[in-house]
Amino acid sequence: MQPDHQALAARAAQIFSMNGGSWRDYALVADIEPPRIVRALPSIGLLDIADEALAQACRHYLSEQGAQTFATFDELSSAFGIRQPANDGLASYSSPAGFYTVQHPADWRVSREENIVNIYPPDASGSVTISAFRGDGVSPLVLRGLIERTFKDYEIVSSMRPISQNNWDGLQAEFSQATDTGLRGWLVIGTTYGKVLVMITANDTEEAMSSRRQAYESILDSLVLADPEEDRA
Repeated sequence: MQPDHQALAARAAQIFSMNGGSWRDYALVADIEPPRIVRALPSIGLLDIADEALAQACRHYLSEQGAQTFATFDELSSAFGIRQPANDGLASYSSPAGFYTVQHPADWRVSREENIVNIYPPDASGSVTISAFRGDGVSPLVLRGLIERTFKDYEIVSSMRPISQNNWDGLQAEFSQATDTGLRGWLVIGTTYGKVLVMITANDTEEAMSSRRQAYESILDSLVLADPEEDRA
């Protein structure tokens, strides 16, 4: 196996250790090509990986481990006793670099430009935005400074405070932004893991944030981090 293939295989294995803790929670559904990766337990949802090489490595990993393959979602649902259709559940998005994974509603759209990912609700009035990078200068002090600089012109709704979530520690805050079309609410989390720094935010109109806040918080709360370089060391 070539080094690039080895790295992809390692990242694939890591994805399944982060998402649910075991490849046994996943299955392949072969009603389209390439087969879709589906998390069957504890709740059904698509594993949405934008990088096709990594997605292929994940499918190969599951096949090697002996994960079940079903012809259709109906067969999978019957086997696991699942009543809701897959597209009514959650999907997972994993950073192509292997830095993080988040869960989001399956009908929300994901777009990626370099190291910045946006996850949009159906009406696209707001978004969850994730940016990540890895470097020797990553530290809690750098993280605090980044949040302060990014939101220095916004009104503070809730000042920065420590947060511990999943496998990371970080800072969270809430801001309000005045725009030409009205106020926008911002939920902000910044965190570090090894040499990886991740900023994840949710923003929407004041009205939409009020009604959609739980969905946004659920996505932010699902964040799981990794540092592939250190984890392989």
